[in-house]
Amino acid sequence: MIYTIPKRNDPKDKKEDLKLGDIELSSLAAAGWEEKDLENLLAESPELLFKENKLLPVFQEVAYQEHPDIMALDSDGVLYIFELKRQDGTEDSLLQVIRYGQLFGRSTYDELEEMLRNQKKTPTLNLEAYHKDYFDLAAALPKSAFNNEQRFVVVTAGIDSSTLDAIEYWHEKKMPISALTYHVYKNGDEYLLEFHSFSPTPDDYAVVLSGHYFINSNVRYDANAWKHMVDNNRVSAFGGKKNTIERLQRGDKVFLYHKGTGVIGTGQVNTGVVRTDTWNGVKDDEHYVDVQWTITLDPATESSNAVTAREINQKFKTGHTFRQTRYAVPKDISKFVEEELTKRKIKK
Repeated sequence: MIYTIPKRNDPKDKKEDLKLGDIELSSLAAAGWEEKDLENLLAESPELLFKENKLLPVFQEVAYQEHPDIMALDSDGVLYIFELKRQDGTEDSLLQVIRYGQLFGRSTYDELEEMLRNQKKTPTLNLEAYHKDYFDLAAALPKSAFNNEQRFVVVTAGIDSSTLDAIEYWHEKKMPISALTYHVYKNGDEYLLEFHSFSPTPDDYAVVLSGHYFINSNVRYDANAWKHMVDNNRVSAFGGKKNTIERLQRGDKVFLYHKGTGVIGTGQVNTGVVRTDTWNGVKDDEHYVDVQWTITLDPATESSNAVTAREINQKFKTGHTFRQTRYAVPKDISKFVEEELTKRKIKK
C-alpha cells in the first residue's frame, strides 16, 4: 500500500499529530488506457521496462499477428520474451508466453537481425556489430550464440495465488518464467504508475538508491559533448536516452565517464530540476540538471589522470563497463574514484 506523507508544519515539533493519507489502488482501465497503450509506452521507453543496457529490444508486437509484445536480447544472446497484460495476471498468461517461446525460440540469427532492422528502421544494420557495441563487449558474439536459450516474463497488474503456484511449478520443471508486476494508484484526479524495472541479473537495491552515479559523456555520438557539460556546469542525456537524467536529485554525486579514457570529472547535483535545451538543431533533445563540478580533466591532454574502468574493477573485483547513460555505483567506488581524481589532479 502507498500512502501520502503530510508535511510537518514545525519540523521541531515531534508531538505534532501526523497522519498518513490513503491512495486508492486503481487500474489502467480506470485511467482510460488500453493494453496497447502500455505496450507502446514500454517499447518507446524501454528503460522503464528493463534496466538500460541490460537488454537490447529487438521486436515490438505487430497488430493482429501471433507475436509477443516485446522481445529483447541480453549480452549472452539469450532471448527474453515479454507478454504485457492490462488486467491481473492469470495462468493463461503463462501459457501464452510459453506458446510464443515455442514459436520464436526457433528464430534464426538472420530472423533476429531482420527484427532489429525493422525496429531501428535501418535496413543495413548488422546484429553482431550492434550487439557488441550496445553491451560494450570485447568481441562480438558468433551468430551461433544467439537465441540458444529463452526467458519468459509476464508483465501484469498483480498476480493471483494460482498464477504464483503455476510459476513455482514451472520453475521446478526448469522453465525460466517469471512475472513483473506493476500497480496503478488514484490520488484525487491523478493516476500514478508504480513500475519496477526488470533486470536479467540481480540488482543491489541499495546501489540503485545510493545517490552516486556515473554519467556517460556521450563521446560515441559527439566528441565534444563532455566539454559542453563541463563548460555549462551540467550533466546531460541526449536523444533517445534523454529521460534517464530525470532520476538525479539534489545532492547526488556524479562522475563524468568518457568511454576509452575513464572518469574525467566529479561534481554534485545542484537542484535536480530537469531542464531542456536544443541539441544538434533538435529542440528539447538535451535533458540536463545543473552540477557544481569540483574536478574536471581534458581527455585529450590529461587522459593519464583519468580513473579507468579497469582500475575500478581490479580494485573491487567487479565487471562494470559504465556504458549506460546513468549508472548507479556504491559509495565505496564513489569514494575511491573521487580520492584518486583529487590526488592525480594535485600531482599534475
